[in-house]
Amino acid sequence: MRGGTGENSCMFASLGFDVTGFDISSSSVRKAKQNAKKLNLKINYFGEDILYLDIKKKFDIVFCIGVIQHTAEPKKAFKNLANCVKPGGILIVGTYNLYGSWLGRIFQREKLKLLFGNNAKEKLAYLIMKDRNLASLTNAPNLILDGTDNPQEIFFTIGEILQMFKDEGLKPYLA
Repeated sequence: MRGGTGENSCMFASLGFDVTGFDISSSSVRKAKQNAKKLNLKINYFGEDILYLDIKKKFDIVFCIGVIQHTAEPKKAFKNLANCVKPGGILIVGTYNLYGSWLGRIFQREKLKLLFGNNAKEKLAYLIMKDRNLASLTNAPNLILDGTDNPQEIFFTIGEILQMFKDEGLKPYLA
């Protein structure tokens, strides 16, 4: 259900799913619409803040990767997503792991801040120069800035995520 710049939405739509995507960023929604149009896919995108969702429709599958950990109220964001799932539906949520690469991310951010301060344009140019594969991605700036400049980032344990599912009356499926 989350739009971002549309890569996951386009994947689901190309597999025959009826897709609705949203993002808080109007520029991301615009880019997602462009990506879907290039692939001749029909996807309904709109701008919406996950913390203030006003969606009456319920979905069979709600897919949200890399979002709630960047909100001021991740439990509220999770609850809003859970409210969009039809009974018997599936909620797929991906978040950063407390024991994952957070320390490396912190050091990378500090290194980049020392080198470039708040100059996002220079930071992007430097990182794309270091990894030429990034230049070929249409959403490279979004990916890079998501990993280096997010002002809000919360890390979760599996217990915290399982508790969110329990709090919303959802049964987690662990593969």
